Amino acid sequence: MGFFRTVRTLCTRTGAFPELLNTPLWRAILHSVLLALLCPFVIATVQTCREKKNCTETLQRLEQESGGFGFCGNAMCFNGSFEERHYTFELFGSDMRLDYVTEENERNRLKPDHWREQSGVLITKDLAIFWTKTPDHSFLFWNIPADVIQAYLAPGNPPENMTEKLYAIARDTSATAPRSAKDLLAAAAVAKTPETAHATAVFVRQETDGILYGLLSLFWSLTFLQIISECLLLLVFGGLCFALMEFLYLRMMPRKLPFGKVYMLTLYAMFPAMIIASLSILLGQTFLSFQTVFLIAFFIYQLFSFKKLGLFLNPPEKRRQDDFPDDDDF
Repeated sequence: MGFFRTVRTLCTRTGAFPELLNTPLWRAILHSVLLALLCPFVIATVQTCREKKNCTETLQRLEQESGGFGFCGNAMCFNGSFEERHYTFELFGSDMRLDYVTEENERNRLKPDHWREQSGVLITKDLAIFWTKTPDHSFLFWNIPADVIQAYLAPGNPPENMTEKLYAIARDTSATAPRSAKDLLAAAAVAKTPETAHATAVFVRQETDGILYGLLSLFWSLTFLQIISECLLLLVFGGLCFALMEFLYLRMMPRKLPFGKVYMLTLYAMFPAMIIASLSILLGQTFLSFQTVFLIAFFIYQLFSFKKLGLFLNPPEKRRQDDFPDDDDF
């Protein structure tokens, strides 16, 4: 069967396994990869479209508050007074903190341990430090140089090498252990570049559309990568574990299946569970994680599916009249 027909068959009944027994393992793997790409793509796209309006409104409010974000030469700056040097705004469903530091005494007044926001960005003339708190109140943060941000936000598509740099920075930072608030402040040390070097530069406003495109692109990429990594992890390791258990269960029956067939059917049993878990995210369900919904749905579906498969392979023998004791009353 083709991909979409297979998905429809699996999602409409639990007795579809006998029809799939002749399906080669490579086709099941190919179908699994296609679904593992399709579900994250739909989730990331729908979530990004939902966030576009709120993100646009947030950037407009921020521009009114700060006078507009831009660059003076290679230095990041704001066009207005931005007197408070701090702004809390809602982005992608959570409060984020923005701090703008240009002098050493401004940096020394920051108290990251007391920040109520869970994530944010700390901007200096030469760096944008994206940070997030961990459960133990440590910090993970990414230092993005101003020239990389300037190139990424340039009109048109960002240069491919700049996008690769952003992902490389994220990978390198994720590989390190969480750091303290002191480390965060140390990373935000104001550059020793003479102030006169930027004072004569002309302020070039960064259009809101460019920032919006960059934020939504990163949001889509991170959402897609997060969901696809979870899908592939469940398909590979979860599929092997559950296939082994089902293989041992079927071994106790007269008619058995080789492990390859069992693994193929286990992969297909994951299709309805992956679709249900994806729908739970699209419907805004936040109480249970993607993995939890997936495992609950998969456990129920595979329980009924493999039971029907066992009955198909080893149907109960028809009861004969002499199987019952004689009863003179009939």
